[in-house]
Amino acid sequence: MRIVARFGVGVVLSIALCAAGCGDSDQDRVAKESARRQLDQAAQHVGNSEMAQAIELLKAIDREQLDDEGRASADRLESQAQAALGNTTGELAALERALDSGSLAPEDELAARYDLAVLYLQRGDPQRSLDAFMEWSKRAKTAPTVSQSLVMSETYAAAGRCSDAAQLIASAARKAEPEDHIDVIAAVEAARASCPTDAEIATLAKAFPADER
Repeated sequence: MRIVARFGVGVVLSIALCAAGCGDSDQDRVAKESARRQLDQAAQHVGNSEMAQAIELLKAIDREQLDDEGRASADRLESQAQAALGNTTGELAALERALDSGSLAPEDELAARYDLAVLYLQRGDPQRSLDAFMEWSKRAKTAPTVSQSLVMSETYAAAGRCSDAAQLIASAARKAEPEDHIDVIAAVEAARASCPTDAEIATLAKAFPADER
């Protein structure tokens, strides 16, 4: 009553609202900070190759307390951990969520798109792999590395684009270092399996015979 007499009803109402709302705001802040710390700890687990621990921690995070970028980062970390554990189904789901969010940093998005293309290939879906590689290529600011070109060649060959596969292998072979030679041979073998009658692939097979492994 003394408060009402001294400050008026409006001030008392403001004090009451703050008592209900300001505490919630503090709780929200604490929850957000806790979620962010957990995300940082999960990233450390992934960096230390402690993938099972990373996944358990990521499951425990209240992702509603993360911003859009934080949720995308959590999905990206989960995809990396699932990949390391050989769980392609979990990896695919997490990768697709991360990319669908549109909230990954540009470099992370580029790496995620490449991983997605490779994953589709591993799961026996060359057309989706090809589409994903095309999206990745559009965003990449540099030419593919030797290793990337060879992986892409396998996708192109599996999708029936044998000439494109041959060109990718030939381009990679020109840039390859001696230690890359075995990877070039493996790419040629994979292309031959998908394109057994292609003349360009046959020419590459003669230049890089399997018995030179």
